[in-house]
Amino acid sequence: MGAFHFSAQPLLLADGGWDMNCPYNDPSDDIPDGGTFAFDGTLSWDPTSGQTWFTFQGGTWDAGFDGQNVIASGSAARTFAACCAAVQLVETMDVALLSVSQTQAVGGGCPANPLDGGVPAPNDAGITAPGSTPVGFDALLACGTLTDQVALGSGAASCDAGLCVACTWRYSVSGVRR
Repeated sequence: MGAFHFSAQPLLLADGGWDMNCPYNDPSDDIPDGGTFAFDGTLSWDPTSGQTWFTFQGGTWDAGFDGQNVIASGSAARTFAACCAAVQLVETMDVALLSVSQTQAVGGGCPANPLDGGVPAPNDAGITAPGSTPVGFDALLACGTLTDQVALGSGAASCDAGLCVACTWRYSVSGVRR
């Protein structure tokens, strides 16, 4: 599918706030700083087996591909000041891949609502879905969301007035094929 350079920014709500219900804000907490951050990753798909995976920062997440969207998920231990033990942070990236013709139809950037009707559907006017071609996989953009979920295991306990809690925050994600 290709190597992509991704940019993630906090998903903003209608009131201008960040889509986050987590109390973690200590400078030592193991989370992004709340601003935009970038990362590189490779989306891979074996059309024979149907296996899909996402590789970044030396790790690999299992993924699924339905012909337009890729959903990849993985987890890692994280440390938060309010918790007495490391907790699991489950990250899920859900992106729509846009082919050359879909990218052209939306003006070259990620459309509004890429996971909910924003990507032009394949049609007889020349718009095609992403897929294998004789010169490689046809996907220029990856557009969607990254969701981080703090999952508390049996070892997690509050060290700071009950603030060690399960919670979620979300980012909008756009990736450009390199």
